[in-house]
Amino acid sequence: EDLCSTWAKDLEFPKDWNGTTLGLPGVKAAKEQEMMNKLLFVNAQAPSFAGKKLLEKQLQKAPEDDSKDLVTSNLHLLLALELLPKDEDHAKREFKLYQQLLQRLGNSSPAHPLALLAASRMPDDAQGLDNGDHVFLQAFALQYPDAANRFCTVAEKERVSQWREAGESIGAEEDGTHGGEPEEPAKLWSELKEEYDAASSAMEELLKLTGLRRVKLAGVRLFKAGRAFSRMDPELRKLNTPALNYSFLGNPGTGKTTVARLFAGILHDSGLR
Repeated sequence: EDLCSTWAKDLEFPKDWNGTTLGLPGVKAAKEQEMMNKLLFVNAQAPSFAGKKLLEKQLQKAPEDDSKDLVTSNLHLLLALELLPKDEDHAKREFKLYQQLLQRLGNSSPAHPLALLAASRMPDDAQGLDNGDHVFLQAFALQYPDAANRFCTVAEKERVSQWREAGESIGAEEDGTHGGEPEEPAKLWSELKEEYDAASSAMEELLKLTGLRRVKLAGVRLFKAGRAFSRMDPELRKLNTPALNYSFLGNPGTGKTTVARLFAGILHDSGLR
């Protein structure tokens, strides 16, 4: 499961945002700082409803020019995040407005990173993916770790920590070294085939792709883990059931769908799925 199966499949997100500011085009720095101080989802000590009132006031003052859709879309997104804990239905409406304005903007502006966090907190029917909150949260934490540390709740941070420890995210995989020398995916796969008499057309296809060394290493390790899992007795399997949720990030046309399809094949060939 990845963003390709959600409403966000064709969106582009900025590459470098650390969350020290809200990053709102068309909004003055002083006003952004005021929002940071008054929004409860940013500052837990903020007065109740102060952030909501401020955002609604800013929506009324939105510029009547070409930047209006961009400015108002982000304000609707922030309002959705602010309202979620107390008024879920209103938050869903604000999030829907954000999605509609984002669609109208097209490729003229990237989506705001906080859209991933908002999507992870929305009910399933507002996400475009059943039980897919982990997809959005994992994408947010992987792409924007500093911002995740600032904006995520304690519970969300615990979930992210568990994913990283379990190695669920491709981005959390180690580069792979042995004796100081980088491990080569093709060599590791060759050794694995010989040791286990393994076969996987999906793995062979993945190895033919240009680059993606860390992804290929993750694929080999996944297959090896599957073989080890298959040799466990039923009781031991219950105690060591692996989590197999992945998030594939990248701009449109970078091969996310291709890699996701190959990983699905590897999961099947390895016996994990």
